Amino acid sequence: MVHDDPPEKAGDKAEDALKGLAHSTRRFAHPSETYWVIGSLLSGSLALEQSLYQIATAHNRPDLALDERGDASRGQELMRGAMADLRSAADAIDKAYAHLNSASQKSGAIAWNPTPPDAAADKVPRRRGPGPKVVDLGAHSRLPSPGTGLSW
Repeated sequence: MVHDDPPEKAGDKAEDALKGLAHSTRRFAHPSETYWVIGSLLSGSLALEQSLYQIATAHNRPDLALDERGDASRGQELMRGAMADLRSAADAIDKAYAHLNSASQKSGAIAWNPTPPDAAADKVPRRRGPGPKVVDLGAHSRLPSPGTGLSW
């Protein structure tokens, strides 16, 4: 897959995707669905870590760094601080990756019951009134012959 969006647009798309994920993970129909989301987050966390390191590297332009008043010395100090903070954030994402990976391994080993035992009882239709009549078909239990006009 080729990604050639400018960084600003790609960042906006990532933000929208994460907001969508936060919204859609408020409820899961079944816990087994979480495994795939954890896997996607694992992959995404690697990309986020890489992006943070790359953004830190992009900050390494002392020849262009000025503060709001045009002070190069202060601009370079801010630049170095931003680079350090971005690298720290990337390192924290690396630690989060290790936890996500562990969670993924454990989640993948769970054999989720497709229907919770108490939910299965709730899905049994309840009738009001008498139950259905039981009819003994005896000899009449075979299927009608084709062309007789009889149907089931």
